[in-house]
Amino acid sequence: MEIASEETNIRNYSFSLSNGDNLIALWTDGVAVDMDPGVKVNVTIHGMHAQNVTGIDILYGYKQPLVVSNVDGNMIINSLIVRDYPLILHITKPSSS
Repeated sequence: MEIASEETNIRNYSFSLSNGDNLIALWTDGVAVDMDPGVKVNVTIHGMHAQNVTGIDILYGYKQPLVVSNVDGNMIINSLIVRDYPLILHITKPSSS
């Protein structure tokens, strides 16, 4: 996974679920502040095709599908806002036909 941002303090951790789905937690690693405006990042996951990705804001309980693209066999999420608490990306395993 590659994270492109002007910020250098972006942290991440990945998990694999037993059903084949993946979870990625992203956050800025610094002093937490009230009403953090966040930073924009572009996330590239190498070797993974575009599929269903849901963003989960664990502080406010928001959950929404994210727009992803597939370039040269890599899944790309552009202009994702990352704050000083974890944002969870739930990447759903593609269904078998």
